[in-house]
Amino acid sequence: MAASRGHGPRRQALVAVVFWAAMAGLVPAQMQLGGSDLLPPAEPVEVTIRLEPAAPPAGGEYTLLAQVVLAPGIHLYQHSLRFELTETQGVDQPRVSLPPAKQIPDAFGPVPGGSVAVYEEALTLTAVFPVTGSVGGPLVIRGRLHYQGCTDQVCYPPASKAFSHQATIAAGREPSTEPAPPAQPT
Repeated sequence: MAASRGHGPRRQALVAVVFWAAMAGLVPAQMQLGGSDLLPPAEPVEVTIRLEPAAPPAGGEYTLLAQVVLAPGIHLYQHSLRFELTETQGVDQPRVSLPPAKQIPDAFGPVPGGSVAVYEEALTLTAVFPVTGSVGGPLVIRGRLHYQGCTDQVCYPPASKAFSHQATIAAGREPSTEPAPPAQPT
């Protein structure tokens, strides 16, 4: 009786090793899925971060803009997007704005027939920081934007884009240390 080709104990052991290595993240995603047809590009998400204005004004605002461009067939789950601030100086906590998202059927969610908010093609996230430092003082903003790109079949591993910015606070309207005057009766 001839032995069956490719299904012996050695092949089973190799399949088990590859499976557990994939689960541990040691094997690239395209190898895990058996080819590149499920995960189109090597860089599915391109993130560019800039801060405006060049000279943040005392008492004003400093805006972080994160431009996100997605490869065709890729989407980002809205819930996967988040800013993580690791260091700030001369600013207060930001107001973060996300653009409206598209609702699509959630094939992998806990609720059958549910939907999930996603972004496709491109989007801009905005974080507006109130400038609290004084003229000539330092302004520091460091952190990461976290995100995860997916196709309709699979998701790439979670990723992040680091940002680090330092500036000198320019003249503007200084934050007031005086209490606001009482309201006048009408």
